[in-house]
Amino acid sequence: MISCPHIPPIFRNRMPAVALAFALLVGAGAPLSAAERAKPPAWELWPYQVHMLIAVERGSEMAPSFEEELAPWLKAKVAAAVGGMWKLEISSAAVDLRPKLIAEIDSLTADDITSALTKGDKLIFAAVRRTDGGWQVRAREYDVITGLWNSTISSDVRQLDLVRHVTFRAIMTAFAPLARVEEAGGENVTLRLRASALAPGGRILLSDGAVFRPVLVESDPNGVVTPGKATLIGLTYLTPVDKSRPLVKCRMQTALSGTVIPAYHPQRQRWALAVAPSSKAIRLRLVTRADAEPIEGCQVVALELSPAGGTAKETALGHTDRRGEVELPADSRPVRLVEIRHGGEVLARVPIAAGMAGEVTLPVDFDRKRLALETALSQLADDLIDLTARREVLSARIRAAEQGGKSDDAATLRQQLREIDGTDTLLSRLDKLQQQVQAASPGTQKRLEERLTSLRKMIAQLKSPPAAAK
Repeated sequence: MISCPHIPPIFRNRMPAVALAFALLVGAGAPLSAAERAKPPAWELWPYQVHMLIAVERGSEMAPSFEEELAPWLKAKVAAAVGGMWKLEISSAAVDLRPKLIAEIDSLTADDITSALTKGDKLIFAAVRRTDGGWQVRAREYDVITGLWNSTISSDVRQLDLVRHVTFRAIMTAFAPLARVEEAGGENVTLRLRASALAPGGRILLSDGAVFRPVLVESDPNGVVTPGKATLIGLTYLTPVDKSRPLVKCRMQTALSGTVIPAYHPQRQRWALAVAPSSKAIRLRLVTRADAEPIEGCQVVALELSPAGGTAKETALGHTDRRGEVELPADSRPVRLVEIRHGGEVLARVPIAAGMAGEVTLPVDFDRKRLALETALSQLADDLIDLTARREVLSARIRAAEQGGKSDDAATLRQQLREIDGTDTLLSRLDKLQQQVQAASPGTQKRLEERLTSLRKMIAQLKSPPAAAK
C-alpha cells in the first residue's frame, strides 16, 4: 500500500477514487485514435446536436427585428428547459427556403435540406405566419440519422406578445426524443431515452400522447451510426405505459406477424423515434398490393381493445370511395387500431398514428374475383334465409287459421306456400357460382368449397315441401 503522509486524512479514505481520477487525468493526455474520437459517448450522456431554422412572416404589427430578437430568446428559453441535453444552434432560414417554410411546412422533404444542415442529429423548423385572426405558429422536426419527419405542430395565437411563448411550446412538442430498445418480448418493449442523465431535475422530455416508431440503424464495430442507413419497422408503434426514468415501458401495436423487433446485433442498433401527438384528420387510401389499384367499398372500423385482448368497442369510420379513400377524423388517441373489412372478410388490421401524414396509403391483399364470388355467395345465403323465413311465417299463419277453424283461409295460405318455392332458382344460381369457383385459383377453391357444400345442403333441405303445405 502506498503511504502518503502529506495527504490530509479526509482524502486518505478516498484514495481509490483519487487514484481513479488521477488515472483519468493522465489518460486524458494520451492521443486517441480516430475511431475512439468518433465513438459516441454513453447513451444517457449523449446530447443532441440540434439546429433550429426559423422564419417569420412580416406583419403590420410585427417589428422588422422580431425574428432577430426571437432567436436569442428561444436559445435562452430552451437552455433553461433542457439543460445539457441539447447543443443548440439557431439561425434564420435561407432565402430560398423561407417561402415554403412559412406557407407549407407540411410539404417539406429531405430534398429541401442542404448537406450543410445535416451535420448534427436534429433539424427543427419553426415558422410564424400572419392569419386573419392573428398569427399561426408551426414547428416540425427532421431526424437526420433516421431520415424521418415528425408530425407538424400547429398553434394559433391572437396576441403578438404571446407569439414567442407559443413558438417555444411548439418547438418543444415537435422535438422527437430518441430511445434505445433495451428489451423486446411480445407486446412489451422497454426503451432507454437518449441523454436522459443530462435532463435537468430528472425530467423526461416526452410530450403527453407521444408514441415511438421502432427503427433499425446500421453502425460500425465502434457503435458509430451512419446517417441515411436506417430501416423503419413499418405499421408498428410503441405506446408508453410507464415513464419511470430513465426507462420507458411500452405496449407494441403492430400489423406485422412474427418477430417484429429483431434480436440485438452489435452492428444493428435498435432505436425508437418518438412521434408527437397531433389532432389532424388523416385520409386513408386503400390499394391492392399486386397492382396498386384503388379499392372501393371497403368498410373502415376503429377498434378499442379490452385489457383482456378482445374488442371492447367498434366505431364505424366510413367506406372507401371510388378512389379507395376514406377520411379518418381527428381523435384524441395517439394511435388508433383500424380494421379494414370487405363483406365478411377482414382484409387488414393496422395501427395508425395521428398526424404523421395527411394521407396514408395502405396496400392490402385483395383478390377481386374471390371477393366477388364471396359476395355472391353471401347474397345467395341471405336469399336462402329470406326464403326460409317466408315459409316459416306462412306455415305459422296456416296453423293459426286451422286452429281458428278458418279452413278457407288455411287453403289460400297453403297455396301461397306452394307457390313461393324458389329452391330451383337458388340451386341454379349455386351451380353457376360453383362453376366460377372451379375456374378460380386453387386457393380460392379451397377457401370456398365448404361454403358451397353447406349452401347446397341447405337448399336440399328446403326442396321438401313443408308439412303445412300438404
